[in-house]
Amino acid sequence: MAELTDLTTVRQPVREQGELAGRMLLEILRGEETDHDVVVPTQLVIRGSTAPPRS
Repeated sequence: MAELTDLTTVRQPVREQGELAGRMLLEILRGEETDHDVVVPTQLVIRGSTAPPRS
């Protein structure tokens, strides 16, 4: 929808986020240590809703 309305957004790897969450859940259920601080790559997608800074 953001592309259709020309909104600037942050692209996130939704599939990767789901896979990581599933792995973390399985580790927790097995009583294993899991890394709670996970960083996934994101990308700023600049579209028409972003203007240059005022001068």
